[in-house]
Amino acid sequence: PIFGYGVELPMHPQFIIMPELLWMTKGAVVRNPAQLTRSKTALRYLELPVMVKISTDAKPGGLFLTVGPSIGYFVTGRSRTWYNGEIQSDVKYDLPPNDPRFQFSAAVGLGTDMKRTSFEARAQTSLTPFSRAFLTQNIVYQFTVGWRILPKEKPVKKEDEE
Repeated sequence: PIFGYGVELPMHPQFIIMPELLWMTKGAVVRNPAQLTRSKTALRYLELPVMVKISTDAKPGGLFLTVGPSIGYFVTGRSRTWYNGEIQSDVKYDLPPNDPRFQFSAAVGLGTDMKRTSFEARAQTSLTPFSRAFLTQNIVYQFTVGWRILPKEKPVKKEDEE
């Protein structure tokens, strides 16, 4: 799961800078039916993407493209293994001392937005390896639903007709 908060900073009606602060789970699930095993690794990150949003329309309702870098900080992780449906191990994952806690990534997305909501499909890949020993990388595919908190509209003053 991914939870977070983002802000849209318009530079132009169709060009927006979007810094976000996200709590993101990365990891893997591996199933081996022949050996009756399954393993799941969940790695929790605090992510700070800074996306550029380019819209096809100046008003909500059109498509948009997002692209940008992200920096993630590894917070915690867990690795579990099952054999024949029964859990065999449940281990808190700690990074080895020589593996970095920070991870740099690049992301690209496509979405649509309305006045209060937005929907986006985004892909993210790490540019730095998660583990120096195995040279593994994290790849995340996400679908996000955003809800905008709009400022209160100021009442329009009506001029008295004479």
